[in-house]
Amino acid sequence: MSRTSAFASPEILPISKPEELPIYDNNFANVTGAGALFEQLALDIASTNNCADIIRKWGYTCQVHRVLTKDNVLLTTHRIQSRNKFNQNKTSPPILLWHGFGGSGNCFVCAPERNSNLPFHLIEKGGFDIWLGNARGPLYTDFTLRGSKIFSIDDIVQHDIPAVVDYITKYTSHPKLIYIGISQGTTSIFGALSIHSELNKRIHLVIALAPTLRPSIDSIAGIVFPLFQHLGANVANNVYLHSTMLFKDLIPSKISSKIVGAITQFGFKWDFSILGSDTRLVPLVAHAYHGTSREVIDHWLQTMKQDISFSYYQRKSLDLFNPMGHQHVSPVRYPTKHITVPIHLFYSLSDSITDITQLTENLPAANTSFVEIKEYSHFEFLFGKDAKQKVFDPIADIIIDSLPPCGSSNPDKTL
Repeated sequence: MSRTSAFASPEILPISKPEELPIYDNNFANVTGAGALFEQLALDIASTNNCADIIRKWGYTCQVHRVLTKDNVLLTTHRIQSRNKFNQNKTSPPILLWHGFGGSGNCFVCAPERNSNLPFHLIEKGGFDIWLGNARGPLYTDFTLRGSKIFSIDDIVQHDIPAVVDYITKYTSHPKLIYIGISQGTTSIFGALSIHSELNKRIHLVIALAPTLRPSIDSIAGIVFPLFQHLGANVANNVYLHSTMLFKDLIPSKISSKIVGAITQFGFKWDFSILGSDTRLVPLVAHAYHGTSREVIDHWLQTMKQDISFSYYQRKSLDLFNPMGHQHVSPVRYPTKHITVPIHLFYSLSDSITDITQLTENLPAANTSFVEIKEYSHFEFLFGKDAKQKVFDPIADIIIDSLPPCGSSNPDKTL
């Protein structure tokens, strides 16, 4: 595959036809919380692995774009636009949503109520042009040209985000875009902006949900940390990358969601039950995590063990998962105070992954604002039963307020 193919015509998938795929919008638009229809909807979303198919079932057209990175990894990005051509906001910059640890763009469209999905809420409220980014991982990635499937967060920071931002701005002819990330998706953009000065000129603003530069070691110290430290080196990278998807294919969604939920609560102290009924949890858990490289996990272990802000992965300086190795490496932190883009943090002190001290000390105070959502857990920022009121509506307001009014010559709001 040549590099020029990275800007080939996208695959445009129309709104689902009833005989081809079930259309959620026709049959389930007003279904919430209980009953046979809601369960049917939840199970169908959980069993649909392809993001484009989920989008089409919700009644939207989806474009599938292929983006080639500088290290020859072919990524997939999904574009969603308003179903109503008269509700398409063509003056606003496109909005890029970026998932967290081991996830994909699926996480943004898998809630079993249409307006409980952030992209659809933004489209219906403002007609925005939405793009779902997918970092390298087991879904939506072709490693053929690169060869190796081993990668750390550094590769996402150095290659994936810059390539996708560059592609979207060129394809849409907008000089800037708006970036919304969650969890590791916030870490990745902080790292990318800190080392790519030109990237700061391509992003209008960053909205960071459940942000982190260094998770608290206490959040996983009991089981996960020692387990990965002592056993991780004996597990092949492909197991980390692909075993979760294999597990989901072999075990029914209703059962696998309970197993994954129990493991997550046990290992990370996250209680999925606060997100709603068992039925509602099935698609949320199914699409929250797909798998990642062994080095991504070790990258996080390194950061937490050294008790510093997000730093470069010390691949050549240690044996993977060696519990002693991280102690003798001098970390090189990402220079996140160099970021010049306006940053809006949506955080909660109840979120074990967010260390607010690290964020306040390592992000530029002049262009960072903080929005606290009290008593929110990590996944509630996307999947909370009241996320529409507490998170989605404020995000839309921030975006709209940041845009220049028609005919404005205000340089501070000119894109």
